[in-house]
Amino acid sequence: MHHLVPLSSADMSVSKTHAQFGPASDGVPVVMDRGSTNGSVLIRQGVSRPLTAGKPATPVDGDTVSFGDRQMSVRREA
Repeated sequence: MHHLVPLSSADMSVSKTHAQFGPASDGVPVVMDRGSTNGSVLIRQGVSRPLTAGKPATPVDGDTVSFGDRQMSVRREA
């Protein structure tokens, strides 16, 4: 099942379909840039790593994903 989450972007830096989040086939969460103009970045322990369009990355607890002028924090529920 897919859910589109609309986000407003004050500086228009978030693409129409900027990034994709969801579980991999084994249930592990993944994030993937969808070829956006401004790209997406995975930030782990202060180190930024640009995501390659179309290649899933596995965020872990404490990571931040940045896309355009928006950020998402990854937190594991106890």
